[in-house]
Amino acid sequence: MLEAFRENGYEVSLTDLYEAVSVILIGLGSAILTVGSLGCCGACCKLKSFIITYTVIVLAVTIAEIVCAVLLFTMRKEMESTLQPMLQASIRNSYTGDAGVDVTTLGFNFLFTEWDCCGVHNYTDLHLATKWDRSVMLYGFQFTMAIPLMCCKLDGTFPNMVIPKDALCALYPHSSNSNYHKGCYAEVEKSINKYQYIIIGSGIGVLVLEIGSIIASIYLFKELLFLKRKLLAVTPRTPRVWGVLNF
Repeated sequence: MLEAFRENGYEVSLTDLYEAVSVILIGLGSAILTVGSLGCCGACCKLKSFIITYTVIVLAVTIAEIVCAVLLFTMRKEMESTLQPMLQASIRNSYTGDAGVDVTTLGFNFLFTEWDCCGVHNYTDLHLATKWDRSVMLYGFQFTMAIPLMCCKLDGTFPNMVIPKDALCALYPHSSNSNYHKGCYAEVEKSINKYQYIIIGSGIGVLVLEIGSIIASIYLFKELLFLKRKLLAVTPRTPRVWGVLNF
């Protein structure tokens, strides 16, 4: 059944997904590069408009990050009560099983294999999937799968897994041959909590760097204004001089 991935265009779909993620990351990197270039050009060439634009953008991003962090810590319970039903609805409306090639199915199958879990809370979430055909022919008889093979204990990493040693784990799952009882939401949450101090420390570091950039750009802007006033005070106000000092 795992070989069905390639027969159903699994590799092509996964490549498309990687390309989409790559485009997003390239776009994000380009945006960061553009903003950084504005700040560098403004500082090197003494361009007030560039410095102002850079400061406003970084300030807006910093405020947005602070707001998101505050909401994350103060409304965690509310977010969980909203997110979990949304994930269950995604499984119910979009999950198509082991050989699915849509983004939703690929995402859940990745979670199942990489976090050794099954469903949002447990395998029963998958029984509500309206697009997953659970029937399978085996030895001339039709059986109903209790879990997808992705919820079995597999060797290898996604998407290069091997057939499970217990080939009947999808029909008769138990704790020794599958992860049917472990929900992905709890497992991912455990991983986040495990590295929460590293995540928080990195976030604080980025925030300090952004605030430092804002302070530096404001200081540079004030210095440019001071320099302009000082030069105008000792320089005749001719059109030519005014054009040179209009930075």
